Formats: sequence, structure tokens, C-alpha cells
Amino acid sequence: MSDNELEPILAGMLSDHCGPDQRRRDENGEWCGELWALLDSAGVTSLSNPEELGGQGGELEDACLVLRLAGRSAVPLPLAEHGFLAGWMLSRSGVPIPDGVLTVGVDPAPDLRLRSTAGGWRVKGTVRRVPWARHADWLVAFAATADGPRVVAIPLSEEMITHGTNLAGEARDAVEFDDVPVNDALVARPGEGVDAESFRLRGALTRGLLMSGALEHVVKLTVEYAWVRHQFGRPIANFQAVQQHLVRLNAESTAAGLAVQSAVARHASGDPARFELAAAKQLTSHAATLATALAHQVHGAIGMTEEYELQQYTRRLMSWRQEFGSSRFWAARIGEQVVAGGADLLWPRISDTMNGRDGLESLRAGQQPASVG
Repeated sequence: MSDNELEPILAGMLSDHCGPDQRRRDENGEWCGELWALLDSAGVTSLSNPEELGGQGGELEDACLVLRLAGRSAVPLPLAEHGFLAGWMLSRSGVPIPDGVLTVGVDPAPDLRLRSTAGGWRVKGTVRRVPWARHADWLVAFAATADGPRVVAIPLSEEMITHGTNLAGEARDAVEFDDVPVNDALVARPGEGVDAESFRLRGALTRGLLMSGALEHVVKLTVEYAWVRHQFGRPIANFQAVQQHLVRLNAESTAAGLAVQSAVARHASGDPARFELAAAKQLTSHAATLATALAHQVHGAIGMTEEYELQQYTRRLMSWRQEFGSSRFWAARIGEQVVAGGADLLWPRISDTMNGRDGLESLRAGQQPASVG
């Protein structure tokens, strides 16, 4: 299914079934089970995972669209964690995706240790800041063994979990495993391209997608409010100072969205896209900070009231920007890549237009390009 076909269907589904009341229930600890069942039955939760291992066999771009639309509706469910991260780790490592809700920790290298016994594997350790662990059936993670890391799907039970939340009230729980048994079929060596660094990059992409979608809705809310709210007999959108806020807000949202689209396109082509993914997360995190301030300045006090949904979005933006690496973290990574590549690679990295991709590959191989036009 193309983006043009999927987007209106999924956007309509989320608009009909996910609103401010649904998010409030989640913040009060209630699992949005009906919405999860609806999305799962529609094949949305594991869209890009292989069919033979329990997924839907869709394209990466489709799964990315799902996350952007989930951000636009601030869906209080582990859509990013279930299929895009946990499903990717398992399917790439040849492990069938088990039935139920999957989640992962935000930390790409949790303190988990696996040991082999006569009856199978046992796992010990703690994973912190696990999205919706209290409602999930499985935690998928990297675990250390005597002969290298493994990817493992660990069954969850209530007694393992200590509840916690982020600024948005979304569940971010700590999970402690004390010699928990794990089935042999759910343990494997990491597949090609599955490691802590790739996990962090992929996790950063999920948060970039969620934030870009949320930013779109923040712009919509703010523009609509600026035209409805009147002062001195006219909409506040007619005042120059407010217009400047609206222009800046829209520009930040658009720039963040373009950065994410670029990263998705490069990553979907099979390129690790480390530079583009780092840039996308850094830009969306920066945009989230600025957009939150601008939107609340336009709205005034009403923006923080419980009845108005702006604060549901801006609290999520403030939370998501810190997960899988902050803006400062990714800015440092971008700087490291630029320094390592040298001055000749800087402009191609920014523009990616010089002699097409051949120019970039030549520079990576240490050759000089034919031109710098």
C-alpha cells in the first residue's frame, strides 16, 4: 500500500479513536487496550516485520508513516517499541515474534546477563525506563553472555515491574529480572546490522518521527487558536508579534519534518544513514524545544489547562526529545562525523548533491571529486 493510500485511512482511524480523553486515561495508568486491538487487527503494529516471522511484510516507509501519524495524534501506545524496535531486533536475528505486546528499554545497552543452563537460558539484571512495561507481555533487549551478546525476548510479569512515568505521564517503568527462565527459541545471536549503535539510531528515528507528527499538530492548534482568539476587536493572528511566532513555529516544524523524511529515505535505501539520522533527531529535538515555547506564548494560560490538548503534545515533545539521545548528544555525534570525514566531506554531507552519491562515495574512499559545482 502506498503512502497516499495508507495515510488517510490510518489518520482517520486515529482521529476517530484517539483524542484528549484517551490520553488522559493513559496518564492515569489505564491501558488503551481497545485502540491497541484495533491497530493490531489492522496490521499496523508490526507493519514492516517479515510475514514469515509474525509481521505484515510491509515497507519501512509505511512503518515510518505510522509513527509520524501516531505522533500527530499523540497515541499513548508502544507502536515504536513493539514493531519498529523489538520486532526489528527479533526478525533480523531470526527469532519469531511472539504473540502479545512487545517493548524495549530506552537504554541501548541495559545491564542484563544471560547464562545457559540444562533447561535453557536464565536472565538476570535490570532495565530502566521501559515504555509501557506494565502493559507489555515481552521485553526485547540485548543481554551479555560468556561468548558475546544475544538478542532475547523475556516474558514479563507484574512483580518484576516498578512503575514510573515521563513528563507526559507516559509509562516508563523499571524491570528487574532475578534469574528468570527464557525459552531457547527466544534467544539468538544478533543478526546483521543489529547492535547497540544501530538500535540507538533506529530509536532516535522513532522519536524524530513522533516529534515531527506532534509538531504538525501543535502548528495546527496554534494557528487555529490565533484566528479564534480576539483582542481589541480583531484576531490575535493579525498582530505582527503573533505572526512572527506563527511563521517561526511553522518553519521549525517544516524543517524538522524534512530532516526526518530525508533520514527515512536514505535509511530505507539500505544505507545506515548515520549522519542523516543524527541530524534528524538533533533538529527535531531542537524544534520541539522552540516550538513548545512559541506555541505556549501564543496560547497564553489556556495552553496549560487540563481541558485543552496543547499541553498533552508539548509535554510529550519535551519527553521524546530526551529519549535515545538528547539534542546535545546528537550534535556531538554530528561533529565527530564531520571531523572524522575531513573538510572535503563537509559540503557533500550537507547538500549530498556533488556528483550525486558517486561524489560522496569517492570522498569516503579518499578520492578527490571531479568538480565542486
